[in-house]
Amino acid sequence: MPPEKRNNRIAVYFTKSELSLLESEKNRLNEDSASKVIVKICKDYFNNLQSDHEEKIESMTDDERKMLQKHEEDLKEIKKDLAVITKILQNLEIKK
Repeated sequence: MPPEKRNNRIAVYFTKSELSLLESEKNRLNEDSASKVIVKICKDYFNNLQSDHEEKIESMTDDERKMLQKHEEDLKEIKKDLAVITKILQNLEIKK
């Protein structure tokens, strides 16, 4: 998946308050600080998804489990995207 599409897909998962925080952080401080905020938001989001997933799986019907399998595939893609973003941000820090 091209980086621009991957980045757009991840941005969909940010809440308005998270995007606002990121924008204010980017404007207020520097690129490095904004990068750390992005990583934190992504990690928090992924951890919340995992917690919700574990709670809901216990009470699912067969149809819900089929849907869950699709969502699990989406989660794997999000996790890969997060790893790519983290690596890019780490490379930016190394170059500084």
